This record gives sequence, structure tokens and C-alpha cells, in this order.
Amino acid sequence: MAEPLAKAYTPGSIEKSWYERWEKYHLFDANRAELNPQDPTGRRAVDKPPFVVVIPPPNVTGILHIGHALNNTIQDTYVRLNRMLGRESLWMPGTDHAGIATQTKIEREMRAEGLTRHDLGREKFVERVWEWREKYGGIILDQLRALGCSCDWRRTRFTMDPAYYDAVIEAFVRLYDKGLIYRGKRIINWSPLAQSALSDEEVIHKETQGKLYYFRYPIVGTSKDEPEYLTIATTRPETMLGDVAVAVNPDDDRYKHLVGRTLILPLVEREIPIIADAYVDKEFGTGCVKITPAHDPNDFEIGLRHNLPQINVMDPHGVINENGGRFAGLDRFDARKRVVEELQLLGLVDKIENYTHSVGYSERGGEMVEPYLSDQWFVSMKPLAEPALKVVDDGLVRLHPERWVSTYHHWMTNIRDWCISRQLWWGHRIPAWYAETGEIFVGRNEAEARARATAAGYNGALVQDPDVLDTWFSSWLWPMATLGWPEATPDLIEFYPTSLLSTGFEIVFFWVARMIMAGIEFMPSIPMKDGSPRTELKDLIPFRDVYFHNIVRDLDGRKMSKSLGNSPDLLELLARYGTDAVRFSLLYLAPLGQDIRFAEASCEIGRNFANKLWNATRFVMMKRDEYQAKQPNVEFESEDTEVLNSEDKNPRLFKAGAGGGYSGLKGQPPPNPRLEKAGEQKSLADKWIIGRANRAARDIRKAFDNYEINEATKILYDFVWRDFCDWYLEIVKLQPDSMPLAVEILEGILRLLHPIMPFVTEELWHALTGAPEDTLLGRDDYITPDTYKIDDEAEREFALVQRTIEAARLVRSTLNLAPSATAAVIVQARTEAGLWSLQSTSHIIERLTRASELIVEREGTDYSSREYTSELVGGDARVFVKIPSMSGAERAKEHERLSKELVRVRAQFEQVTAKLSNDGFISRAPEQVVLKEREKQANYADQIEKLEVSLRELV
Repeated sequence: MAEPLAKAYTPGSIEKSWYERWEKYHLFDANRAELNPQDPTGRRAVDKPPFVVVIPPPNVTGILHIGHALNNTIQDTYVRLNRMLGRESLWMPGTDHAGIATQTKIEREMRAEGLTRHDLGREKFVERVWEWREKYGGIILDQLRALGCSCDWRRTRFTMDPAYYDAVIEAFVRLYDKGLIYRGKRIINWSPLAQSALSDEEVIHKETQGKLYYFRYPIVGTSKDEPEYLTIATTRPETMLGDVAVAVNPDDDRYKHLVGRTLILPLVEREIPIIADAYVDKEFGTGCVKITPAHDPNDFEIGLRHNLPQINVMDPHGVINENGGRFAGLDRFDARKRVVEELQLLGLVDKIENYTHSVGYSERGGEMVEPYLSDQWFVSMKPLAEPALKVVDDGLVRLHPERWVSTYHHWMTNIRDWCISRQLWWGHRIPAWYAETGEIFVGRNEAEARARATAAGYNGALVQDPDVLDTWFSSWLWPMATLGWPEATPDLIEFYPTSLLSTGFEIVFFWVARMIMAGIEFMPSIPMKDGSPRTELKDLIPFRDVYFHNIVRDLDGRKMSKSLGNSPDLLELLARYGTDAVRFSLLYLAPLGQDIRFAEASCEIGRNFANKLWNATRFVMMKRDEYQAKQPNVEFESEDTEVLNSEDKNPRLFKAGAGGGYSGLKGQPPPNPRLEKAGEQKSLADKWIIGRANRAARDIRKAFDNYEINEATKILYDFVWRDFCDWYLEIVKLQPDSMPLAVEILEGILRLLHPIMPFVTEELWHALTGAPEDTLLGRDDYITPDTYKIDDEAEREFALVQRTIEAARLVRSTLNLAPSATAAVIVQARTEAGLWSLQSTSHIIERLTRASELIVEREGTDYSSREYTSELVGGDARVFVKIPSMSGAERAKEHERLSKELVRVRAQFEQVTAKLSNDGFISRAPEQVVLKEREKQANYADQIEKLEVSLRELV
């Protein structure tokens, strides 16, 4: 006999110990057959299909928040599910070095000490970052353990690990040698504070209140009959110092005749052309656009099309340089004021309007980002994008929800070259060396670069590029490099492509699309398991499914963030509610493709559910022990993974007499040929719970397969709480021979729930089964539904029983009967099938309706409303409950209730009568539909008659 469970569930007392045992017994370790044919527990890995997830690597500076909790719960759920399904499941963990975020953090610490990175020098600064990383960089991984994440921690990767570093350099060299990486002058996002280029992902666009300035540019050589000015509109007056043209739309009749003429650029006195370009929006502003190629990405493209000069008027600190003439030395915002003031003095300001527009700010430093013309390293993206677009269009990579396919398609067909250089010291240093002649030599190391220089006839000094690569340039290799690329490692051959990527939709282009490109570009060098070349796209892609998880928002719809102060401390939530409760609540609230509205109180959903499960297990164990004491030869251990096993598979659950023993005032129910087959002795309630369990198991698997995780969680919740706990366990009290089945169903529930709620289910499963410590539920088998046992008819029949009991309870409530009070109950069935269902479960109805006596009969007998209050059970039955002696006030209240019910039923009768009076409906509707409506009409008429009789008797 197992030790009894504690009365109350206290998650803190079991979570840490179970996580330690999972690691002790290598639950999370994925083993390749050729390296480790047998893991320490004896579970063989040979011929097991892999299921692989690579964790979106959190920043080494990060801490766990609600968004992390949701995404990692999703991943862990699928990894645990597939582990139980018999797949060799690998969840690859790791962290990202987060170049600019980490460097910003360290430099902030140094400023507090009165130091800059230049005081230390590059080598010492990088050493300091490594020291910080060794001390604090693994905190978020420890927090993931607290969330229950079943990662293979032996394989933890870091994007600055030596092997990973080499992979990043290898990718750069290969792309450079192929002509897909080049150095050029283009517009990039520039951080004047960090003194570095920024990726688009590191720029946050905010709606900003500014001004729209209208300036007049004099036209050269105008006559009295011609306009003297063109008026342009701009939000950035300071950049006019670098204007090289004014553009109009070629179809704009207002300006066609001026194309080819020139203007005088005010303040600078430079003559600039009027050009025509289709980019210009005729409806915006005046239809005239100033062109500043060095300070706007669209102007840059226009400049290239029209062969215009590129005049940069700012230095890297956002200060006007010598090209700004007398404004040189002014900060960009001070220069803006001075430019406007001087143009006003010249009478060249037409008007100034308030204007709200989207402005980019640095995610880390918070300063306004400057579009800036700079020499940087770029990847040519179009050749890489074409096959990456095809694999999504062809369904080789599936996006969930599917609506993201169109977004992906738009981004990939409008792709621009990728700026990959960053002016930082922390990161993968660009493997390019510069000769005194200006030549560039790229190599995997300085020796290779020098060899290439020598081969080109250069033997002078070489200086390495000081910049590092964009963090995304390392993370786009994540599914490959974590498994050993560029080497053809056993891990890479065994576990690539991975199975599932779960991530946020905001990085579908910055990371997801680039990983797809990288896989297609770099994986052809890695052979298949059989040694054949890897040529098909399906073997090159990095993953097969991408799940874009929900955004977590507060109850007002605002995205959770530290700055708003609306994000709860996740570790505190885990401690207060329990990890399983938080995991379950997040998934329960997360419908596919929709945002989550979350508050701390949301965790009550999961906590209440965990408590319900705990108490149900305590009850089942107690009743099982009582039952086994009376029948010691009955065994309860489950040996099969089907929720319901056929008698020939598992006879111990369905021995003769199990679930039998019907009772009722009308005697034994008549035989039911459908249930009373040879050898079958299950009660209707048993048939019902078996069907419901298998239906739940089937629908849960279907929901998981369709990435409807929220739906799977709700099916589990409804089945466990309503069907099993609220109904079946109450029934087991009345028919003890159903106890073996109750144990079987509960054990199946724990298996179904384990991927989502691993701690409490592991604890309860061990308590229920008495399994030894090293036998783990997470390594056992998931439930295989037996769809043959889904019994629609049994569910319909038992639903009538449930509705009958609920109707009787409703009547008791209207009569204000105390829970302990009993009253006579009469149930009238409209059909023979209904009569059988109600008679066969009369012992259940009697107990659950608190009936002092129970009569189950066919309809026909009328009972006075002076003695009984009744309630319809749909169109299938009516329940009568004996009324205690009623006062005049109570009779009046019952009269009022019946009057309202009469109004409702008459409205339904009139609705169906109107439908049947419609010749169009009668002629077009199928015959069975018309017959159904006529049955409804007759049923409503009958109800009206009985209600009217009851009302008359109450007068």
C-alpha cells in the first residue's frame, strides 16, 4: 500500500527534488545510438526518430520574464510530449553573447568607476566581459530550470564558445569568397551614443510629436511669369545642408515643366537639380521632396538611380561636420533650430505644422537613431532569399499561424542587403585584414589572410578590421553550429534538420528567415546519415515547423514591460503559485495567433486545477486501498498506454460484475442489447467515462499536432475537472466495482497532463503507482487513444442522466432546499431509450439528487403543481421534485417562475411555427430537417399545456 498523500499540495516541497531526480537519471539527455546505444536507465536510443528543438538563445544579460515563461513552456511541452511518444528528444540550450547589450552593460558599470573601454584597451576590456559572463551569464539558464525546462544541459552552447566562434568566421569567409559579402558605403542605423551601427531589431520606432517644416528653395533663372520657388516639406531641417536635389513625381503636372531646372539650396548657396522619380508621393506635403542621399535610406536609393553625389554633413557623434559650413560643430538638434531661424530671417519658411510621425530610437541607449552613410560590411540577400522563400511557399517549412506566410513572402520579396558590421569590441571580430595599399584580405585567421595577400603579390603590413559582426550573424547559424557545423559531427548528422522552432513573430525576418537562408546555403557540405550528399531542400532547412507564440499583455492590453511596471516578477509567481500552475495558466490563456491578457490572478486557474488534481488523486488512492482491502487479488498497476483497453487486453479491469448492480424504485432496468453483449458488464457510467477519456486523448493529440496548445489545455481542463472529478468520482462512490477503472483513467490523466504540468504529475504518478524513484513518468509512454471505444451513443445517454440531475438540482435551488434535505423525485422519460438510461443509473440519480425516494417512468402521469415543482430536461424528460409544504408567498414565487418559463416556451413554439409556415423553408429544407422542426413544435405544444395546468393548480 502506497504512502498517503499530504492533505494539501505544496509545490515548493516537490519541484526542486523532482528536477534533481530528472537530471540524476538523465531524463533530459538525448543519446545518439552510435555513441551511446544504451542510456543509464536502459532505454535504448536505436532507431528512435529524433525530435529536436533549439532554444531561441536568451541574451546572456537577460533574466526570465513572462514572455520567456510562455515560449519555454511551449517548447518544453512539445519536447516532453515527444519524449513520451518514443522519440529521441533533444532540446538544445544556450545563450547569445548579445554584443551591444552586453557591451553597454559593462561600459555602464565602468563609467560608475570613472573608466571607459579605451582606458582598458580592447584585450583587457574583452577579458572583463568574459569575467562578467562567467559570473552572471548563466543566471537565466538557472531560471529556466526553475520553470521545469527539460533541456539537455550537457550540450549548452554559447555564441562566443571557441567552436561556435570558428563557425561564425567560417560562414563569413565562405560568403565572402562566393561574392555574397562586400564592404560598401550605404545608409545604416547609427547610434551616436554607442558609436555603432544597429540592426533593425535594435531600433524601436515610437510615435513622436514633432514639426513639419515647409521651406522655399529659389528656382534658378525664373522669369516674371514663372514661380520663383519650390516648396519642400521636411521633419529634419538640419539635413538640408546635405541636399543634392529636389525630386518630383514624373506624372505631377504641377512640376513637369521644371524637371531639369536647378534650385539654389538656401544657406549653403549650392545649385542643385530638379529631378523626376516615381518614388515621390504627389499627395504628401507639396509633392516636392528634398534628396539627401547621406542621411535617408530612400534618398540614398534615389541618389544611386540618378547618379547624385553623397554629402555627409554629420560626424559619428551627431555633430555637424565641415560640410555643414558655418553650422559645423553644432549638435544635430541645435543645428535644427539654427537652420530654421536663419531661413525665417531670409523669409524662406512657408509654414510650420505640428506633426506626429514614427521615429527610431536605440533599444539599449534610448537615443534617437541617425540614418547615416557609412562604410560597413554587407551581405547580398537576394540570392539567399529566393530558395528560402520557396521552402515556405512550398510548405517544407510550415508557419503557425499560417497568416504569417504572406508577411514572410512580402519581406523576402522586398529584401535589402544586410549590414553585418558593428563598431563594438565584444563579439566575433570581422576576419578581414587591410593592406597599406587599401586592399582587403579575408581569411579564417591572420595566417590565411597573409597567405592570400602573398598570393596577390602583397607582402607589407596587415591590420585587422576593428569591427565585430552583428549578433544576428552568429545566431542565424544556431540550428547548425550548436550541433557542430561546419564539421560533419554525429550530432549534426543525427539531429539536423530540427523539428520545431517556437519564437516571437517580431523576429520572423531578423532571425527565422535568416536561419532558413543559412541552412540552405551552408548545409549542402554535410552528408546524410547514409553518406549520400545532402541536396534536397527538405534536408537543408533548419526546422520543419515554426510556432509564433503569443504576446503577453496586461489586462488593459499593454505589452508587458519593465518600463511600464506592469510585468510581474516571474520567479515570485513560480514561488507563490507553483511552476505547474503558472505553466498551465499561460497555455490555457494562449489561443493560437492571439495575444494573452494576463495578470497575477490568472495563475489561480492553474493553482486551482493542480489542487483539484491532487485532491482527486488522494480520494482515488484512499478508495482504491479500501477496495483492495476487500478484494486483495485485484491489481491496479497500468500495463498499457491506451486510456481504455479491451477486455482481451486487460481483463483485470473488466471482470464479471464490475460496474454492475443497478438500483431504483422501479426495479432492475430492462435489458439493453447494445450494452449487454456477451462478456460486457460495464455500467453506462463506465462506458461514458471510457468514451470521454479516449475522445479527450484523441482531441488533445490532434490539437497538439495542429499547434492549438490552448485548445489541448482546455480539453484537459474540462475532462479532468468536469467529467472525471465532478461526475465520475462521485459515481465511483456509488458503484465501488468501478474503482479499478477510475485508477486506470487517473493514471492516463497524469500521462496526458505530464508535458504541461510535469512536477505535480510526476509526484502523483509515483504515489499512485508506487514506481521506484528511477522510473520516471517523463520517460514512460504517452496515451494512445483507442478511438474504437469512443461511444457517441453512451455519451448521449449519459448526457441525459447528467441533465436530469442538473435539472433536479435547479428545482431544489428554486425551492431553497438545504443541501442536506431530501425530497421525493420523479423522472419521466419521453422514450424507451431514455427510460433505460435513467433506470440503469437510478442509483446515481437517487444519490446525486438527494432523493428520499425515486421513481423513473415513462411520461403520462400528471402530478399536481401543488405537490411538485418540475423542470424540463430538454425535450427528453421532465423532473418533478416534491414540494415541502408551501406558504402563500412560496406558492406565489413558484407561480412567477412557471409563468416566466411559459413565456419562454411559447416564444420557442411561435418561432418554430413561423418556420414551418414558410413555404420556402418547407420546399428547400431536407425532409429530416423538416421532421425535426415538427417534433420541436409538438414538444413545445406539450410543454405549454403542462405548464398551463401547473399554473392553474397553483391559483
